[in-house]
Amino acid sequence: MSSWRPLLDGALAERARDVVLTILASTRAGAAADPSIGAGAAGRAILEQYAARAGLSDAARIEARLDEAIAGVEREALDASLFSGFTGVGWAAEHVRGAEDPGANDEIDDALGEHVARTPWRGHYDLVSGLVGIGVFARERRLAGARASCAAAVLDRLEELARRTRDGVAWWTREELIPRAQAVPGGYFDVGVAHGTAGVTAWLGAMSRAGLERERIAPLLEGAVRWLLARRVPGAPAELPLWIGDGAEPPRRAPVGWCYGAPGVAVAILHASLGADEPAWRREALTLARAAAAAEESDVRDAGLCHGRAGLAHILHRVARATGDDELATRARTWFERTLALPPPDDPSLVTGSVGVALALLAAIGEVEPAWDRLLLVS
Repeated sequence: MSSWRPLLDGALAERARDVVLTILASTRAGAAADPSIGAGAAGRAILEQYAARAGLSDAARIEARLDEAIAGVEREALDASLFSGFTGVGWAAEHVRGAEDPGANDEIDDALGEHVARTPWRGHYDLVSGLVGIGVFARERRLAGARASCAAAVLDRLEELARRTRDGVAWWTREELIPRAQAVPGGYFDVGVAHGTAGVTAWLGAMSRAGLERERIAPLLEGAVRWLLARRVPGAPAELPLWIGDGAEPPRRAPVGWCYGAPGVAVAILHASLGADEPAWRREALTLARAAAAAEESDVRDAGLCHGRAGLAHILHRVARATGDDELATRARTWFERTLALPPPDDPSLVTGSVGVALALLAAIGEVEPAWDRLLLVS
């Protein structure tokens, strides 16, 4: 029997349920724009799965969306990224069907193992587009009882790419991999979960806890946590930069979100504490989470998971469950109420849009643990 219990009750829970129903009706209106898990059919399959567990959908809808996503992979040339590529569709299939058919994604695992075996690695290392995202697929495979040969290769590449600095260990983003809109000469150390060192830290912690080469992971994890904690702004525990570069221009302040900022970094350090059995890191994670929870409503104007209110509420909910912190649970309720004060996003995606909002709300009103958030390295 699940130990997960509703966080919201009464009128607030009813409002949340109504919003979920509105989002479900909207996402069922037509085909998804693409097969991906971040913004397309695979993400909608995950929503239908958790809606079904709440009595709001059924197996036929789940399978229809998953089949739509798989057909899209067969039809289109997708890259190996987690959020927009075939790796994410494989993750969705593993999450929905893995326990029933552990060998279903063996071919994807083999292909990713060959892909990640390339050295020196010249692609992205991050969660959204690179190595960590492939590692998240491998973790899902291991949890489903399937082989995950690409996991060790991901660790190999991350170990090769790690840079030792005076503050600890971090991962460098080369200039040619940075979007033009935010180009920084020479590159930078990205701080966040979505594209940076916090995402690597969370994955290393999760895999260490799962028993993947703990002795080899340990020094990387220690160095990464030390580096992340050194990024905090003195006197402002909720403030972290987006990135750290070699140039003279000061780094920009990160938003209060999952992708960048204190909430995501708190989860990453909590993963590390569990993976290394380090209570001091757990205390640091709680300090960051509490600081993020105290943000002003005007600081988080978006509703989505990535850098919005639903994401902050869900992270606080998760950290409260993991640590038994009643203060954070109260703060999570406040942020869910603030989420419901905004209209659902027009964007029908999991990462930034209405699908993610619905998933977070289902976790807040239901009795089913939201294991979908392993995709974001939140659990």
